[in-house]
Amino acid sequence: MKALARLLVLLILSASGASAAPTTRPQTGEFQITFTDRSPDSVPERLARRAGWSLAKLKKEGAEIEYDLSKESFEVYIPDSYDGSTPYGLLVWISPSPSAKPMGQYLEVLNKHQLIYVGANRSGNQRLVLARLGLAIDAAFNATRRYAIDSDRIYVTGVSGGGRCASILGVIAPDIFRGGMYMIGSDFYRPLPADQPNMFYPITYQQPAPKLLNLAKHRSRHVLLTGDTDGNRNRTRANYDLGFLKEGFDFVTYLQVPKMGHQPPPPDWFEQGIDFLDQRPAERSEKVILGPVTQPSGASRDSGKSAPADAPADKLLRIAKLYLSNHRPEDARAKLNQIIQDYPGTTAAAEATTLLKEMASGS
Repeated sequence: MKALARLLVLLILSASGASAAPTTRPQTGEFQITFTDRSPDSVPERLARRAGWSLAKLKKEGAEIEYDLSKESFEVYIPDSYDGSTPYGLLVWISPSPSAKPMGQYLEVLNKHQLIYVGANRSGNQRLVLARLGLAIDAAFNATRRYAIDSDRIYVTGVSGGGRCASILGVIAPDIFRGGMYMIGSDFYRPLPADQPNMFYPITYQQPAPKLLNLAKHRSRHVLLTGDTDGNRNRTRANYDLGFLKEGFDFVTYLQVPKMGHQPPPPDWFEQGIDFLDQRPAERSEKVILGPVTQPSGASRDSGKSAPADAPADKLLRIAKLYLSNHRPEDARAKLNQIIQDYPGTTAAAEATTLLKEMASGS
């Protein structure tokens, strides 16, 4: 009788044009995907205009101007906890090598911070920058239409040459990416003094239009990450001190990993960068959700995946320590006091109290 009743319901729904609630969960884990729809912002004319490049000059130099998106492939990682009912962040990766497969050491960070990962293959340093930037924009464009994405948490990142590309997009495309982490490689739009007398680091793009620059300076967040023995350390520091800070970018931090050379950072340092990107002012604008948001049949919105009570306090504590390591004591003090006020009784609150006492004593 139950089977007959269910059949009758399905027949009624079919006759009325209604459809039953989806019963399948989105694919999760690592897989490869293709897209067919180019973003309007990846069109060469528009992208070149953003970066201040002459398209005619690029064509004359034989640069790769166009590509067929349907012939490109993208690597995707979706945490197992994603079911389409809750918007996740999006991390667009620009690789220095032909493969964009996610690094295994970062998967747990992506899981913890509810970040969907997407990166274009064949987008390494051997490919010209215009195409690499375009593919990253196409990745964001298509991912936000396929998945439930929080528009406040769309970031671009990469290492080495990929970090340099990410640093360009973080400044010229703040309407697409809310921030970026530029690891062991970054660029800036002004020539900055190099570590040799009368030498300057060359620029690879021009200062963007005022509206875009305003967003990049006052809304986006930027992380510049390097290592003690990274060959790009001095340039990264110059970009931070003489570029981002001097030019008045409000939300920027510099991370220097002890004893690390020109290599991807350890997961804990990678997570510090994600923590910084995820920080928002209290006066947060109304959130925009991109892509489909569906409630899978038989699943509650939280699906029992609530975060531990100490998780927000621990995150604030990591941010406070990050500020301390970057010689920003006032910002650190504000975070520590927030932990004590909002999360009393937690382990993080006890450690925050100890840190505040040490700061007061100057130890």
